Amino acid sequence: MLPGTMPSSHKEPARRFQTCCAALLMLLLFCFTQSAQATPDTTVTAVILRDLQPVSFVDPKTDRPTGFAVDLTDAIAARAGLQVRYLVVNNWQEVEDALAEGRADLCPVLVVNEERTRYLYFTDYTETSGVTITIRTKSGDISELADLYGRPVGTLRASQGARLLKDEQRIKLTFYDSYHQAIMGLLSGRIDAFIGPDNIVLSLVREAGIEDQIRILSPPLIEIKRAIAVSRDNPQLFQWLQGPTADFVASPAYKQLYTKWYGSPPPFWNTSRVLGIFGALAVCTLSGLALWRYRLLISYNKQISDSERRFRGIFNQSLQMVGLLDTNGRLTEVNQTALDLIGASLNQVQGRLFWETPWWNHDPALQTQLQEAISDALEGKLVRFMARHPSAQGTMHYVDFSIKPVFDEHNKVCLLIPEGRDVTERIRAEEQLHDKAVQLEDEVAERQKAQEALQALNSSLEQRISETVNQLRQKDDLLIQQNRMAAMGELLNNIAHQWRQPLNNIAVYIQTMQYLSKAGELTDEEMDQDIKAMMEILQYMSQTIDDFRGFFVRDRACAHEFPLTPTIAKALTLVTPALTASSIRTEFFKDDGEDLRINGYPNEFAQVLMNILYNARDILVERQISNPQIEIMVTRDKQKVVTTIRDNGGGIDEQALPHIFEPYFTTKGPAKGTGIGLYMSKTIIEKNMGGTLTAQNIRQGAEFRIELEQP
Repeated sequence: MLPGTMPSSHKEPARRFQTCCAALLMLLLFCFTQSAQATPDTTVTAVILRDLQPVSFVDPKTDRPTGFAVDLTDAIAARAGLQVRYLVVNNWQEVEDALAEGRADLCPVLVVNEERTRYLYFTDYTETSGVTITIRTKSGDISELADLYGRPVGTLRASQGARLLKDEQRIKLTFYDSYHQAIMGLLSGRIDAFIGPDNIVLSLVREAGIEDQIRILSPPLIEIKRAIAVSRDNPQLFQWLQGPTADFVASPAYKQLYTKWYGSPPPFWNTSRVLGIFGALAVCTLSGLALWRYRLLISYNKQISDSERRFRGIFNQSLQMVGLLDTNGRLTEVNQTALDLIGASLNQVQGRLFWETPWWNHDPALQTQLQEAISDALEGKLVRFMARHPSAQGTMHYVDFSIKPVFDEHNKVCLLIPEGRDVTERIRAEEQLHDKAVQLEDEVAERQKAQEALQALNSSLEQRISETVNQLRQKDDLLIQQNRMAAMGELLNNIAHQWRQPLNNIAVYIQTMQYLSKAGELTDEEMDQDIKAMMEILQYMSQTIDDFRGFFVRDRACAHEFPLTPTIAKALTLVTPALTASSIRTEFFKDDGEDLRINGYPNEFAQVLMNILYNARDILVERQISNPQIEIMVTRDKQKVVTTIRDNGGGIDEQALPHIFEPYFTTKGPAKGTGIGLYMSKTIIEKNMGGTLTAQNIRQGAEFRIELEQP
C-alpha cells in the first residue's frame, strides 16, 4: 500500500460524513434565510395629532411626541421588531390625507368605521370609548341631544362627533383642532356643549383640576372603537402588526399603559398608608407629623405644578386669543396667540390695566366700551361685542370679543376671562357681500323701472296689436275678395264658353222651327220635341248661373261640416271648360266607399282648389306640355283628410318654391298674375280652417297637398 493512501473500507464512511455535513450546512443556510425574511428589519412612519392629549401631543419640554398612542405604538413595534418615526399633523383630516398619500404607513388610534375599511387594514381593537355630551356643571337645562337645538356646540374637525352631527341642521356647530381649545371654549361660554370621547375629556379635566366645572352626560351617543390603521397598499406591515397587537392588548402591560394616560392616578394616601400613619402615630413624635405634613405639601405642590403646566399647554396652544383679568381689570395672563397679534411679550402687558394695553389704547371710544364691559362682567354678566385690534404689521383686525365671569365657591366673581376670535376675513367677506347686495338692489330697482315701462308699453301695445290684427283681417278679407274677383273673370270666360254652344243650338232650333212653320211642315209633335230640347239647354245654362252665384256667396259666418266630394265636383264644374279649352285632361280619384267630410267653409275650399287648378293650367299652357293632365286625389291619413293636386308641368323653380305662398309673389309677370292667389289659399286653409297647405316638386311636375282634420 502506498503511503498516504486510505484503505477502501474506510472511504465509504468518509463520503457519507461529507454528504451529511453538506446537507446540514444547506439546512442551516435555509433556516437562516427564512428567519431573515420572517423578521422585519425596517422603519415605519406613524402619523399622530399634535394636540390630542392624552392620546398624542408634543411635549413642550422635550419637543418630542408622547402620549397613549406613542407608548402603544412603541410597545407593539418593539414586539414586531420595527423602528418607528412619527409624523405630527394638526387634525384627523390631515391624518387620513397622510395615509392616502403614502406619507405615513400607519395611524395607531384611528376610529374604525365601514367607510375606512374599504381602503385601510385595521388590527384588533386597541381602545374603546363613548362619544358623549360634555357640558358645564351649571348647565342644568341640558340632559340630551335635543336640548342642544339652537345652541352653539363644539366638536373636533373631521372627528366622529363631526360625522355624527353633519346632517343635524338644528345645532350650531363650531369646529376645533384640539381638545384643549374645545374645553376652553366650553369654559368661556363660547359653546354650550362639546361632543367627543368621554375618556379623553375626563383625563384632560382631571389633569387640569376642573372636575367641578365640567360634567359628562350619559349614556354616550355612540360607541367608537379604535385600532391601528394600515394602508391597504402595505399588507406585509399589517401582517407584522396583527399578532403583536393582539398579544399586547391582552397583556398586563397594556392595562398599565391605559391607566397611565386615562385612568385616575391612585391617591397617595391609600388605606395601607393611612393605617401605617395611624400606627406610627402611636410611636412617633410630633416630628413624624411634621414630616408627614411636609411630604403632603410637596405632593400637593407637584400636583399643582403639573396642573399648571397642563393648563398652560392648553392655554397657549389655543388658536383663539384668551386671557385672565383680576377683579380690578388688570391683565394677569394672556396666551401666545393674543401676544403674536400685537408683537409683544408677556412681560410688556402683564399687570397692566387691560384697556391700556396695545389691543385697546389706539381708540378711546373702544377703551370706554371695554371698561363698561368689565363692569358688567363683574356683575356676573356675559358681555360680547365686536372690537378692532391693530396688528404688529399695522393692519386692523376685526375681533369677536367677549368677557365671561368666573365664580368662586361663594358665587362671587373671582376673575374674568377675556376671549377674542379673529373674524377679519368673515367681516371683509360680509362687506363685499353687502356691496354686492346694494349693487343687486340697484339693478333690481332699474329692472323694476324697466318692467314698469314695459308693462305700460305692453298695455298700449295690446291695443295697437288688436287694431293691427283687425286691420290685417280686413286686408285678408279684401285680398280674398280681390282673389274672388280675379277668379270671376276666369269664370265669366268659362260661362261664355259654356253658353256659346247651347246658344247656337237654341238658335238652330228656332230657325228650324221657323223654316218648318213657313213651309207648313211643323207638326205639334216636332214643336214639342224642339221646345223640350231648348228647355233642357236653358236648364243647363240656368244651373251654370246658380253654380257661379253660389261660388261668390260668402260663407264665413259659421264654419260647418260638409262633404268633400261634392265641393270638389262643383269646383271642377266651374273650371272644366277652361281646362278643356286648353286640351287639359282632369282626373279625380277618392278612396272607394269613403264619403270623407271636413269642417270649414266649402266655398272658400272650392276657391283654393280653383286657384291651384288655374295655376296648373297656366304652367301647362305656358310650357306647351304634350298630353297635359291634372290629377286630384282625396285620401285618409289617420285622423286627417288629404287632398292632393298634381300636374305634369315640369314642377316649380327651386329658387321660387320657398316663396310661392308669400303675398304678391308671382312668376307670371305683372301682366298675368297678382301674386295673391296662393297666399290667400294658404291663409284660408291654415288660418280659417286649421289645416296645412304645402307644395313640392315630384317626378314630372308639382304637387300641392291640403291636410285637414276629420270631424
